[in-house]
Amino acid sequence: MNNNLDTNNKIVLDLHDKSDSVLLVSESSIKVKILMEKMKYAFSTEGFKELKSSISNIANLYYSGDIWFNNGVDCELLEAGKNWKKGKVKINIQLEFIPDEPEPEIKDNDSVLDDIRQSIN
Repeated sequence: MNNNLDTNNKIVLDLHDKSDSVLLVSESSIKVKILMEKMKYAFSTEGFKELKSSISNIANLYYSGDIWFNNGVDCELLEAGKNWKKGKVKINIQLEFIPDEPEPEIKDNDSVLDDIRQSIN
């Protein structure tokens, strides 16, 4: 695989993808959906406990791990030069696939027909 990753051509693989996409890594394969479910479970249990203990002096994370992934947690956000905004913060785990070679650009039907018309005339 190419070590110079072109993140402009990345494909986001997420838990909500209904396809049966499969990853092959070092001769082992796994469905993307299963990998994402395992990542979510691992982070929402042990990973969340670790996060909770490491920032317990900063924020009171009294919510269970699941709510952070499913509904989100009520919060307020302050951005530089702006006022406080109320909303929710939600943890989203995401896999990105960056192909070695980008897929060829597909022309729209009109331009394909134009090419055919030009070759006929």
